[in-house]
Amino acid sequence: MFCFILRAHSYGPSYRNQRIECWWSCLRKGWTQIWMDLFDDLVSFNSYEPTDQVHLAIAEFCFMHIIQKELRNFQAEWNSHRIRKTTTSGCPGGVPNELYDLPHLEGFTNLMRQVPEEDVTTLFAETTAPMSTTSSSVRSLCIQMCSENGWRLPADRESATNMFVEMINLIQ
Repeated sequence: MFCFILRAHSYGPSYRNQRIECWWSCLRKGWTQIWMDLFDDLVSFNSYEPTDQVHLAIAEFCFMHIIQKELRNFQAEWNSHRIRKTTTSGCPGGVPNELYDLPHLEGFTNLMRQVPEEDVTTLFAETTAPMSTTSSSVRSLCIQMCSENGWRLPADRESATNMFVEMINLIQ
């Protein structure tokens, strides 16, 4: 009988994953931590029960469009910042969008290849767009509450939080 011991991780400095670790750190510190704290506060104040499907659906109605907008902003900011060239990792420096779209400006070869139309069609046929978890009845209820109370779809985190708490209070 043979016993193989696999090294699942290694100890010591890692020069190859510094950029992705930096990205995760920026994402956490600059964006996701704010949302995590907000939802933790709502739970602490007994305003949100994440296992309650109605609460979850109302949270999606109030917050999802703001989260998507902020995520697009983070993506645009990250993809347009300059990355320093390093010799230890072998990774090029430059602006991510330019490195991807215009590799020849940095002396690289564009490795994009044409994909047959049938492959694209197959891909779209075998995948589905992300679906809302909100049930149509809860979404209708949210729209009705907005109409009856003269509320507009919130434009920022604070107004979304206020609307969420108001909606939860109205249904309880």
